Amino acid sequence: MIDQPVDAGALEAAVLAVISELDPYGLAPGAPGGVPEDEYALEAGPIAELLLRDGAVSREGLDAIWQHWFGEPLSAVVGEGAAARSVDRLNGLWSRASQPAGTRTHADRMAEPTQEQLERSDEVEKRTIGDEIRYYVKDIKAHWPVVVEEHPDAAGHEAWWTPDGKFHATHAQLRRDAMVGGIV
Repeated sequence: MIDQPVDAGALEAAVLAVISELDPYGLAPGAPGGVPEDEYALEAGPIAELLLRDGAVSREGLDAIWQHWFGEPLSAVVGEGAAARSVDRLNGLWSRASQPAGTRTHADRMAEPTQEQLERSDEVEKRTIGDEIRYYVKDIKAHWPVVVEEHPDAAGHEAWWTPDGKFHATHAQLRRDAMVGGIV
């Protein structure tokens, strides 16, 4: 799929982190009183293999892997929205893993929302601050659930895009790469 080698182990670890954060069965991997942090490793491996082989994972592909291990599709366990957000995050891992350090691909640039996409999005609210147009994320908790759980004060902060697609936030943990789900 790509010219340069990808660190498959690092990709699998990143997939495991996404699935563990989703924690479909509420097992609290790695948390005190929870299961071991690698609880979802058996599922993370095939997901990483799918990313390596196809360059993307679909909701259907993720559901098929979950069906194999648990007898039910992931989307039935967590809901369609959470499954779709997980697919977005997993595909974002591939985008970052498949590019040489210090470079950005066309796909990455396209991942930055355009002003037109921001205008059409139901996930942001357009505001003018001074003479600058900003597109604020409406629901911080929905897009950064783990951050808000670990840092409750983050829910009171703001995150926004400017028309050029640049991301900003008033809380250090509200990072774009930690965001769950898309806004466009």
